[in-house]
Amino acid sequence: MGIFDEDVDLGKQLNLPPRVPLLHNRARQSITIGQHTRFILTPIGKQKADNFTASGAKYDVMSHMVAEGSASPAELEDELSISLNKSKAILRHLLNAGYVKMSVEGIG
Repeated sequence: MGIFDEDVDLGKQLNLPPRVPLLHNRARQSITIGQHTRFILTPIGKQKADNFTASGAKYDVMSHMVAEGSASPAELEDELSISLNKSKAILRHLLNAGYVKMSVEGIG
């Protein structure tokens, strides 16, 4: 019997622990972002923004958030001259990376 036979469980043979799903995959859920939803940088995001040396829309968004403290997709559209969909996509990417979080500013 070879190691590629169907009835051989190589993990059990090698006494490996069962596979654990990666935690970062759970965070990637479909998130609806409204045009006026506010975002703020997380501590990790602030650290990343301080060390960010690239250029482009993501850099512009993070720089704007450092300067202003928070931002909404509509505000980014107006201030940075990027489309609303692009600002939402960048914020979604930064949210999934843990660099920004949704703000509760103005709620209540």
